Amino acid sequence: MKQDTQENIYNYFIKAYMMEQSTTTDVSCNAVSYDIWIDLNFGAFFHYSTGKDLLLFNKNLTQGVLSTTTMAALVTRADVLANETLLISYLSMIEVKNVTVYVKAIVLAAEKENLSEVTITTIKETLLAVELQDLKSTFSTYNTEEWTILFETYLVVLVPYFNQTLLQLLPVDISCSSYQAIVKGFTLVFTSMTQDTQENIYNYFIKAFMMEQSTTTDVSCNAVSYDIWIDLNFGAFINYLTVKDLLLFNKNLTKGVLSPTTMADLVTRADVIANETLLVSFLSKIEVENVTVFVKAIVSAAEKVRKCETGF
Repeated sequence: MKQDTQENIYNYFIKAYMMEQSTTTDVSCNAVSYDIWIDLNFGAFFHYSTGKDLLLFNKNLTQGVLSTTTMAALVTRADVLANETLLISYLSMIEVKNVTVYVKAIVLAAEKENLSEVTITTIKETLLAVELQDLKSTFSTYNTEEWTILFETYLVVLVPYFNQTLLQLLPVDISCSSYQAIVKGFTLVFTSMTQDTQENIYNYFIKAFMMEQSTTTDVSCNAVSYDIWIDLNFGAFINYLTVKDLLLFNKNLTKGVLSPTTMADLVTRADVIANETLLVSFLSKIEVENVTVFVKAIVSAAEKVRKCETGF
């Protein structure tokens, strides 16, 4: 057939018939599965149907109904991508536990359609938003294990796509262990994030949570040592932690608490060197009998900074 003939058959027979059926039933000419329903009712003319048509002809599309292949084919269609409401309608049918397998199928379909990275990123960001909005009402009941599963298993392929708005959906009234499970999840995919995403995660989740904790305790989410405290609470985002924040979140930094390496890293930071009060504050934590070992560590750290800045 010529393309005009194909389009006419879809518009003036298939669509006309299915629309008539849709006025009296939720699913026009139902079948045992969505894929069989598509095959029986649209056949080779499926690609002339619009996302809007499909939702009109089948109002029973719910989570778990669409196969990965079918979902991928739908959400990479031009008419769906151009209509955020339609895109959200389809993506909301993906159960959170199945996100990874659906995302893989969507990326493959998008590559076959030669969709841009920007478009693929938009799909991922939209799916993450859909899942978080769906789960938001249950976050208050989540325990540490559930946060771990959510960030390290269910949403792991979408975690790099958090933005400022989505980060604010994460609660700050959770336990330290739950918070640390989320930080670990973010840290696991740190290298896959843009710098903007990394900064947003620090500012709108990590800093927000630790500031909330600091209003009621001297050490926000304390640990058995300073180094472990840093690792658990900041993970890969340590470079975004300012010294001012550090002293706010941990008011118990006293003599003997910081190792030579940690002290050296701190006092060779630009923001500390530029602030005499901060510099004195840290150096005062070095016990006199340990001055030599600390000075050696500081000199070594300073040389590393110089090499990074000058290249030699």
